[in-house]
Amino acid sequence: MKKLLLDPRMPGALALGAAVPLLLSPPVLGFADTAATSAFVLAALIAVIGARTFARPAAWEGWIIAAVGLMTFAMPWIMGFGAVAMAVLAHKAVGVVLLAAGALALWEGRRTDKDANAGIGPTPYEGKGSADVG
Repeated sequence: MKKLLLDPRMPGALALGAAVPLLLSPPVLGFADTAATSAFVLAALIAVIGARTFARPAAWEGWIIAAVGLMTFAMPWIMGFGAVAMAVLAHKAVGVVLLAAGALALWEGRRTDKDANAGIGPTPYEGKGSADVG
């Protein structure tokens, strides 16, 4: 069986780590109003998703993390605060981190599935109690 390049909890840890700077960015970088509200709400959402992914990793969560990363990256223009440079910087940086974490999770999941289908690693049916499956 091939060794995983990533711990399955890594995308969750990256999401949790990315939520903290986004949460702290309004008071530290000095932006308010819609930009600050967006940062606080997205940081809470990212923290919940990160905690869930860290606690119980699943293959589909890579898609969720990547989608939230894309949403975070685009939020300054969606909500109309694209002229607030520091808010744009904070949202873009966290969005890129989440997109990378989601991509890594999806790549690792695809690699693991390919290995399982090639007979290199355990199949999804091993240990399920069915003698004629697998």
